[in-house]
Amino acid sequence: MTNTVTLESPGASEKIAEATERREAAAEAAATPLPGPLADAFAIAPDIKVGPYTVRPFLEGDFELLHALHHPLYDMLIAMFSGKPIEADYQNRGPAAWELAVMFTHSFDEAEEMVSKGTLKDEAQKEFKRRPMAVVISLHSAIWKQIMLASSTAIAYGSGEDGEGSKKNA
Repeated sequence: MTNTVTLESPGASEKIAEATERREAAAEAAATPLPGPLADAFAIAPDIKVGPYTVRPFLEGDFELLHALHHPLYDMLIAMFSGKPIEADYQNRGPAAWELAVMFTHSFDEAEEMVSKGTLKDEAQKEFKRRPMAVVISLHSAIWKQIMLASSTAIAYGSGEDGEGSKKNA
């Protein structure tokens, strides 16, 4: 026969409840992404509006799409990211710019489908051949901004009104 003796000290159940609550709060905090500049650094860049167009963020898979298109931007980016001289012959107008405009004004999935079907170049001709050059150049600028945002390792720190780091004040 086993004898069990329970010794209960005053306030023990409250201390156990507090410890359990702290442990649950710590587990929840550890599972929550970091706020502020670190979260901003790893967030996908927001879309950029250019007139009636929306330029989506540059994604890792876009390298593969550019490579499949044999686009000169692919060679430029590879050279730029590896510190080599940029030898690609690319201008921010004409068919190569139209292709980028179509690629980045459609969702990644739509762009990937057009590249795999071989229709992206035709879509680019249809959509941008008769657009004003200023539209294509503005889209190109927004696309470069998305590329730079996607490849940036800088974290914008600043003092926010709430004492936290803040993009708006960086």
